[in-house]
Amino acid sequence: ILSISIFYPQHTFALNEEEEAALTDEINSKREQIEILDKEISAHRNALNSASGRASNLQGTIKTLEATKLKLQTDIKKTQTEMEKTDLTIKKLGLDIIEKEYLLKKNRDGLSESVRRVNEIESVSTIDRFLGYTTLSEFWSDFELTEKLQKQLHTEVETLNRLTNELKAAELNQRNEKDNLVEQEKQLSGQTVAVQ
Repeated sequence: ILSISIFYPQHTFALNEEEEAALTDEINSKREQIEILDKEISAHRNALNSASGRASNLQGTIKTLEATKLKLQTDIKKTQTEMEKTDLTIKKLGLDIIEKEYLLKKNRDGLSESVRRVNEIESVSTIDRFLGYTTLSEFWSDFELTEKLQKQLHTEVETLNRLTNELKAAELNQRNEKDNLVEQEKQLSGQTVAVQ
């Protein structure tokens, strides 16, 4: 009787799960900080608009410059926080990629083992295989099981490949976002220097 087993890794990735949970907490903290900074930026923008309306004299112009400086400093702080959040997201995606690649390798190993066993079975003549079963239905049942198993394993490997590629693409997008934030920080720093 044909007996094929699929190796499903039981590795729990406990360390990765703990690290991923910590990263998620840090990301959420950064989101909250960004929300607070958005409110500060809005308050600075309002103060800037108010000061701009009174900028007809030197004192008003100074208040406008101070409000602009505060707004730009807060913009920089927000951009830095967004960069930190992006770094954490990239780390988290990296952990996901490592886990998916591990599962992919284990499923490939299981597939290789299944293919090896199927090849062993197929190396025996059909008549000899048939004679090894007590009933015809047993023979067909195991034959169908072998085909179903091969299709299932192939589908799982394709799914894991797709997930790994999606995670890598997400990581690349996050890196691009970080690059954009670095450029934005440089521009804001330049504006702050101009205001000072």
